[in-house]
Amino acid sequence: MREFIKRALQKLGKMTGEQVRDLLYSAAAEIDRLETVLDSINNGILVCDTEHNLILANKYAERLLPLKSDDQTKLWQVVRDEKVRDFFETTLQTGDRVEEREFDVEIGGVSRLISISVLPLVRDRQVTGSLIYVEDITEKRGKEAQLRRAENLASLTTLAAGVAHEIKNPLGSLSIHVQLIQKAMKANKELYYLDKYINVINEEIDRLNRIVVDFLFAVRPMNMDFREGDINTSIEEMAEFVRYELEEAQINCVL
Repeated sequence: MREFIKRALQKLGKMTGEQVRDLLYSAAAEIDRLETVLDSINNGILVCDTEHNLILANKYAERLLPLKSDDQTKLWQVVRDEKVRDFFETTLQTGDRVEEREFDVEIGGVSRLISISVLPLVRDRQVTGSLIYVEDITEKRGKEAQLRRAENLASLTTLAAGVAHEIKNPLGSLSIHVQLIQKAMKANKELYYLDKYINVINEEIDRLNRIVVDFLFAVRPMNMDFREGDINTSIEEMAEFVRYELEEAQINCVL
């Protein structure tokens, strides 16, 4: 479309009034289409000229920054947030290229995290201004934080399981040696008085073993396979499975 307009402008002196009108309608339709595309993008886009005057901003950029409506033309003069305003003034005046600088801003009373990139606007190998790209990365950073927490939890779980196994091994060794001591005590009646102390040791070993087993069960990774079904059937099967244990414990299970 741009090349068509260029060729038409070269022949402007030879065009009739109707042809000029058609050209203007075509150009207006093209501009309207481009503005619609820009406003449909879910990221902010701003364009400044070589004097750092704001010449274009899509609706998402106006919402993310946000921008003031006044007669000022410099980009930093229409930005409400002080930190972002100072950043634009320094970056544009020094001509620096900055990518993905993060800022905390308040949008509609809600704190959001945005990323701003300032890039040169190049046309025909000449810098004709600046292109500013603004992205709301609040959810993105939140998901990254959740992923890091999940990874840390997985590492901690693996470490905890290893520690639990290391505790369980010496407990097994202690239990074996206590049994050997008990056998020696049976052979030597003079050592019977130690039996009550040995029983206490056995009880504590068993208690520690139960704690370690419960802990290992708690930290063991579980793959959940969800599917639709009748939960009543599962409950009935479970109740039947533990029925004998319940009867021995004199527990009456009513479904």
